[in-house]
Amino acid sequence: MGFSLNVSAAILFTAFIIVASVSYVAFTQGLDTIFHGLDEQNEKDYAYRNTAIEIESMSWNKTVRNLHIYVKNVGSTTLKAEKTSVLVNGIDASQKIVLFTVDGKYTNVWAPMDTLHLNLTNIQNPKRVTVITNNGVKAYAIPGLHHIVVTPSYVNVPAGGTQVFFAYGYDFNDEPVDINSTISWSTNVGTMSGSMLNAQTTPGSGYVNASVGNIVGSAIVNVTPAPLHHIVVLPSPVDVPAGGTQVFTAQGYDIFNNPVSITPAWSTNVGVMVGSTLIARQTPTGTGNVWATVGSIVGSAVVNIVPASLHHIVVSPDDANVPVGSSLIYTAVGYDIYNNPININPVWTTNVGYMQGSTFYAQTTPADGLVTATVGSISDSATVHVIAGALNHIHVEPIQIDVPAGGTYTFTAIGHDAFHNVVPITPVW
Repeated sequence: MGFSLNVSAAILFTAFIIVASVSYVAFTQGLDTIFHGLDEQNEKDYAYRNTAIEIESMSWNKTVRNLHIYVKNVGSTTLKAEKTSVLVNGIDASQKIVLFTVDGKYTNVWAPMDTLHLNLTNIQNPKRVTVITNNGVKAYAIPGLHHIVVTPSYVNVPAGGTQVFFAYGYDFNDEPVDINSTISWSTNVGTMSGSMLNAQTTPGSGYVNASVGNIVGSAIVNVTPAPLHHIVVLPSPVDVPAGGTQVFTAQGYDIFNNPVSITPAWSTNVGVMVGSTLIARQTPTGTGNVWATVGSIVGSAVVNIVPASLHHIVVSPDDANVPVGSSLIYTAVGYDIYNNPININPVWTTNVGYMQGSTFYAQTTPADGLVTATVGSISDSATVHVIAGALNHIHVEPIQIDVPAGGTYTFTAIGHDAFHNVVPITPVW
């Protein structure tokens, strides 16, 4: 019994080894096939990306109905000449190729920069010819087409605007060739919707091209600013002294903020305008405006009319009497040349006491003098009279005297303030 089990296990193990070996071989062969296929596909993709052809010329003999096509290999991939296909008016005509040469030689190798000549027979009324390489790259053209004329040939288009173009094909003899169904439109100043240009939003010069194969017609396009949308007036805000002047500038812009040249009409409510120059009124009026107007479009600047430069100062009170040792507060107001008040912070001085800010402190002896307020080179003075103070005591003279009985003597009484300055008095005796 034990021997039979051992034999069975050995048989099963051997079978497993055989199956695993066969599966591994099949698996690795399958992987090789997959990787080989991927390599081939990558090679095809690379060749396709590096393939480009261009139909250089084409002629069709109406009598014998022969079509000659000259196609240049402008890519970097070597192609197979005999595998080239031709469609005429959308129908495969490859079987009608009776001759092909590469640069005049009978060869199947169509190398980069070489020209393939294809001769097709029994071709009737070809309107569109498509050449297809062995890896699927295409080029097309119209037999007999020599040049394309695009109209309008020179045009100004506003930024963001549209313009419809027309393209006309002609042969060597300037006979019309129908190209309407085969035109490709392109531009570098916007986008094309069929033959309609949707202009970019910034000004600039460029082209609109109509192409059929390698034949191209062009129109010159100038993208100009769109219509005036708004006006910016500068400077703003700005302080202008009363009676002063300020030059303003006005710049127009379209809806895309492209500059637009303008010649505006100028106006203001804080003076008069001479061209773009404001001559401010002579009295401060606070905030006003300067306007630049073109049609219904108006731009404005904010203007603050402020006092002109300091012209003179008025100090008050004037001709004041100030008792010795006492004080008096003065005020100083600045004015411009038009007598508009100006806030000032003057330097105060006096010759009959001393100043603390605008407060005058009188000396202790009577005198006439000045209180002066100065700002830069501009000053004003008020006359001040320092007078004796209030009566403090009376001195009677003579202090001691002998008067005979029944005699007379005249006494004098002199009043003094606290600083011993004489105070006029009329005493009661």
